[in-house]
Amino acid sequence: MASTDGEAGIKLRDFLHMWRSDGTKLIRESRRVVDGATWLLYSVYFPDSTITYGRHMAMILKVNTKTRVILMHDLKNLTSEVKQNYRQGIDAWFEEHAGKY
Repeated sequence: MASTDGEAGIKLRDFLHMWRSDGTKLIRESRRVVDGATWLLYSVYFPDSTITYGRHMAMILKVNTKTRVILMHDLKNLTSEVKQNYRQGIDAWFEEHAGKY
């Protein structure tokens, strides 16, 4: 699914539409441009989320800034994370990745 050349591949809008088509909510938490690529951090809420079951995943996307083609994506399961510090954990995870590849 990820592009190797930044030209051919799935575009960000289509990727987000695919994820949202079943009711999954993607909330953009952070955005950073590094060396011609846009890095995005999303919180992912699945349709069966509840207040007690909570947030399930965080997603990082690396996107070609000009073409908007996905270059890389990664997911982190937050089901077992400590709920009150989830943001600190996903921010650190984003910092470990953004601009590194």
